[in-house]
Amino acid sequence: MKSEDLAFVNRQLAAMLKSGVPLESGLRQLCSEMRRGELRNELSALESDLSQGTPIDRALSARHLPELYSRMLRAGVQGQDLPRMLTLLADYYYEQHNLWARLKGLMIYPAFVLVGCLCLSTLSGMFFTQLVRQEVQSTSDEILCLLGGASLPSFTAFVLSHRGVLAFAIWTPAFVLAVLLLAIMLALALPGLRRWLRFYIPILRDAGLAQFAGTMGLMLRGGCPLRECVAFIGQLESGNRLGGELKTWETRMQGGAAKFLDIAGGPGLLPPFFKWLVASAGEDLPGGFEQAADLYRTRATRARDFILYAALPVATVVLGTMIAIQVYCLFITVLGLYLPLVSMMDGLGS
Repeated sequence: MKSEDLAFVNRQLAAMLKSGVPLESGLRQLCSEMRRGELRNELSALESDLSQGTPIDRALSARHLPELYSRMLRAGVQGQDLPRMLTLLADYYYEQHNLWARLKGLMIYPAFVLVGCLCLSTLSGMFFTQLVRQEVQSTSDEILCLLGGASLPSFTAFVLSHRGVLAFAIWTPAFVLAVLLLAIMLALALPGLRRWLRFYIPILRDAGLAQFAGTMGLMLRGGCPLRECVAFIGQLESGNRLGGELKTWETRMQGGAAKFLDIAGGPGLLPPFFKWLVASAGEDLPGGFEQAADLYRTRATRARDFILYAALPVATVVLGTMIAIQVYCLFITVLGLYLPLVSMMDGLGS
């Protein structure tokens, strides 16, 4: 389910509930206006269960909605403030959509550049292989016969003796580009890989910290105790660095730690500034996490803009230089191989 769809649905549903429309009627009206999809099917089934008198807790348990979404809806119902919770969820999913959509968009442009460069590099390499590996020896023998046993020009001999170096210079860029393109495609196609990588690549780490802080702020603002929030997000993030750190938090809370710096203190994934920012809010932990989310979201956006306006042009120049080296190596290869023919034609003409 897309975050942008969840944000739109929650905002519309919150507005309906505030105006006095019952939840079942609001869901029915939204579903009638939505296009077909997984979210529409789940909300339609939820509306049907609620209309038949099923308690919302049991109705949500039967649906395949995001776990965080279901949990926060339950908290909103228990707190008798579902419209406010829906508005918080709408803001949360809207921010998450904007952040990750920008980061995914950042990877699209390099992918197109890499595809174009890879095609040029591969064509150059294939032409070189066809020209050198299959035809060089036979061509040089034929030329020697036509030249009447005279030696090959020194430049041609140089090209033939260094064809391994030329092949390396032509095929290496193609190999490097293929690896980079494969890495981008895997990152775009595999959510699990993105979740693992996001705490190792700086721009993704800032985005991941913003998402973590935003989720913590949302749950705490919805009335969930800190220990429950940590356990829930730790379960969602199991298998990566954040999940391991949150397990440590749980252990410290079980040992009696109550203050945030006592819970999150010590070296770990979260930067000291992140911890200080949350702790500086004092008793207002939701506000502290929201402040951290805003800051790291801004940092990720600025890093994206830097890559777009500075790093990518530099990378494009580097790629262009790689292609220029390939073309140069291919040019001197062709020149070296056909230089004897030119010399022979000049000799026949004179």
